[in-house]
Amino acid sequence: MMELANGFILFSFSNNQEFRKFFDNQPWSFTGYPLLMIPWQPDILVSELKLSLLPVWAQVHALPPEYLTLEVITILAGNIGSTDTIETPAKGFDKGRFLRLRITIDIRYPLRPIVMLTLLSGESKPFPVTFEKLPMVCYLCGCLGHNEKNCRNAEDNISAIYGPWLRAESFHLLSWPIPVPPPFLANPRYPHHPEPKHRHPWICTMEAVVQEKADAAITTTTFSPPEGNTTFLEGTTWCVALPGASQVDLQNALDWACGLGMADCSPIQSDGPCFEPDTLLSHASYAFNNYYQQNGNSDIACNFGGTSTPTKINPSYANCIYAASGNVASSAPPFSDSKPCFIWWEVIGIMLLLYLRS
Repeated sequence: MMELANGFILFSFSNNQEFRKFFDNQPWSFTGYPLLMIPWQPDILVSELKLSLLPVWAQVHALPPEYLTLEVITILAGNIGSTDTIETPAKGFDKGRFLRLRITIDIRYPLRPIVMLTLLSGESKPFPVTFEKLPMVCYLCGCLGHNEKNCRNAEDNISAIYGPWLRAESFHLLSWPIPVPPPFLANPRYPHHPEPKHRHPWICTMEAVVQEKADAAITTTTFSPPEGNTTFLEGTTWCVALPGASQVDLQNALDWACGLGMADCSPIQSDGPCFEPDTLLSHASYAFNNYYQQNGNSDIACNFGGTSTPTKINPSYANCIYAASGNVASSAPPFSDSKPCFIWWEVIGIMLLLYLRS
């Protein structure tokens, strides 16, 4: 260890393994103050060096069980943009209690104590965020490196959103696995179908007005449980996509069916018996019918935002067999068209960080 100018300390390690163990297990603190670190490089002028980034483990709590999947974490990380690590379990499919991801925070700004998530119902809800191995934090302003007695940031804008609940116990995910979706669900969109132009990832800030403007600016479709009574169609029926439905609506509904809807879409992959004809209409029809059969042939299960319709004509062809009633197991709850809002697995409003490492 060597003291350098400008308050910096140079740590030396005998081998790379020791260095990685120390560097990768941040954050570290000294008497409560966070230690900000970067790997040494030649020609670094410590007299001009300024550090403000700190990697931490964050936990997002109280999410509904259906959102506790690896797919949600992956999309969440992609929307944040600077997530360093997402831990995945070695085995097991038990539900966990929260999402866990490695992020980089800028200590010049307050911690983000909540994440905003638009649910399938279209309602936006806040969910608490906690941090592992958190250094000294001020419960008045939410910044690291000082306490309430020495706070110069709060003034009259004291918030009740900061407190001891920001701290979380450290643990390793292998002792508490989350469900891992099949490889097909890791990216439910099909590369051979055009990407809808209206999809945009979105990160919101603490101000509610920013979220309101974003809600108005982004017009996408979400699917949620419909209102009204469920009726079941008599006889053997199938569910197929409507030829006149828009490509964007069909793609959104197809993504939902193969993702959260848990339809078996493996036959419409490139090596599957239902891949040909390679059209969005054909692939959507197969996915819609699989979901429809899983959910008891109800009229609601063949809604898909108005992009599908029941039929008594068997749509099977060649080696592509469309399931009929009783041939598949039950799966996820149905959905219908709703007002323009966010697709939860595509766009997640998040109040976690203001500045993230690019």
